[in-house]
Amino acid sequence: MKIKLQKVSLISIFLVAYLLLGYDRGQARETKEQLQTNPRGYPEDFAKTYTVDCMVEAQIHLPIEDAEKICDCTMKRFQLLYSYEEYQKLSSEEQQDVGLYCSDKVLDSE
Repeated sequence: MKIKLQKVSLISIFLVAYLLLGYDRGQARETKEQLQTNPRGYPEDFAKTYTVDCMVEAQIHLPIEDAEKICDCTMKRFQLLYSYEEYQKLSSEEQQDVGLYCSDKVLDSE
């Protein structure tokens, strides 16, 4: 149990740091056509770019399988809960909540 708590703490630190730095790194704004094909307003390449960036950081602290699951979970959860505009305005606490939810979900399923 103690090991699991330490693992969750490392994951939490990673996710908070990643989310605090912010994900939006100058991505092109959506065109009207993109907004029609993606009603939540996320750029077409959001999932790919987010997952790649997340994996680079997550693999430092986690086995690749856990990193993939957590990064995929956070990306999908942001898209499910928030429009792209809302996502960009999330507080660090709101971002951390998503990261912690996914960390718990992935690590508790092991």
